[in-house]
Amino acid sequence: MEKKGALFSALKFIFSTTFLLVLSFAAVVITVMNRYIPTYRVTIGDSFIGYFSNDEEFEDVYNTLIIDKKSVSDTAKVYLEEEPVFEKCYIKNSLISSQNVYSSLGEFVKSEYSIYKVYIEDEEKMVFKNKDDATSKVAEIAAEVPDVETEIKEEKVEEIGEMTSIETAEEIVKDVIEKNKPVVPVVTYNYSSQTTNATVSVDVAAAAAAQRWCMANYCYVYFFTIWI
Repeated sequence: MEKKGALFSALKFIFSTTFLLVLSFAAVVITVMNRYIPTYRVTIGDSFIGYFSNDEEFEDVYNTLIIDKKSVSDTAKVYLEEEPVFEKCYIKNSLISSQNVYSSLGEFVKSEYSIYKVYIEDEEKMVFKNKDDATSKVAEIAAEVPDVETEIKEEKVEEIGEMTSIETAEEIVKDVIEKNKPVVPVVTYNYSSQTTNATVSVDVAAAAAAQRWCMANYCYVYFFTIWI
């Protein structure tokens, strides 16, 4: 009986101890799960970017940055120089709420813009981010002053600086046309002088005719008198 009692006590101790350990472990797990969440630690090269719940969340942040870059020019090329690395881990909620992944990732998002410079007689005159605007202004100049040399040069830049406004471009085109358009000689007529000269000519002709008429009549009378 004593052996059975001792065995029962030992089993009871083991069971109770195991139960307590399981409860303790469960408590620890629940505590960890409540305070720590599964996430991904993302790095690019040697630089830490931030924590993301999954790769879809990373893509959402990246796409938002792309939209911001393309708002400057819809033809912009936006890309990451290196591929991101995802490492699974557990972190506190407070770390996720305090991080700024947009700023961290934005430093690694590169953009490339195309700008179009208009040269007139080898001098840069206008800069556009839209090729159609540059082509339109060059066509206006060519239509009015075809002898003026114009050229459009495309350049790739990481940031877009100050561009030529449409109003300023119109003033530049107008100035180029006015300075280079051929001068057409202007012929003026003095109508008053011509009228006066014409009147004098008519008067002279009338006087000469009258004189001839008088001479003819005089000769007729003279011969008539002699004949009588």
